[in-house]
Amino acid sequence: MKTLAAAFCLFLLAITLNASEGPTSKGSFILDGSISFTLQSGDLYRREFTPGDSLEPDESYKILSLMPSVGFFVADNIMVGGTITIERKMQYSLSYSTFLFGPEIGYFLSKKNDGGSAKGSFIPYIKGFFQIGQIQDKSVHSLGTGDIDTKYSKTRFGGKIGTVLMLSNAIGLDINLLYSHDKMSMNDAPDDYEAPSGDTIKFGVGLTGFVF
Repeated sequence: MKTLAAAFCLFLLAITLNASEGPTSKGSFILDGSISFTLQSGDLYRREFTPGDSLEPDESYKILSLMPSVGFFVADNIMVGGTITIERKMQYSLSYSTFLFGPEIGYFLSKKNDGGSAKGSFIPYIKGFFQIGQIQDKSVHSLGTGDIDTKYSKTRFGGKIGTVLMLSNAIGLDINLLYSHDKMSMNDAPDDYEAPSGDTIKFGVGLTGFVF
């Protein structure tokens, strides 16, 4: 963990020292994303079991999420790239693993760099993305009838609006609002199966790095 932290710090230092043009100029790279760990507990998240269950109730629900993305500016302020979502949900014997990937496109409202410092400036942006992947459910059946190992296909599309407050010429604080629509389908599902769908809205804060 210390090695990863040191490598990340060196990366941030390197892109800061090498910054010489506008962060959203043609030919620049952008690297951002988020990582989070959620622990939910209490009666609201308590897993209940029916009579005959072989497992004990668990009052905690744990979620680990990693969502990195990388992009390339094909023209001034216009970025294309890719994004990945890795998520793990755990509760006692239940385990849900999600892996999604797909393209991303974005437009940044940045003035053309005139050779001055970008530090202290705001760079608003809007992004759109589409992801495909799968969810794997690996659990111990609550009635003791065997293990569950089921895979589901999942699609996700949405958009994000936000602004990057530049802390230096190449590193910024990203403040954003994300919307996504998810749809999940079961592999080898029966003919009468109806794929569930849902919507998510998230407010987030993170770091963004530019390489140019």
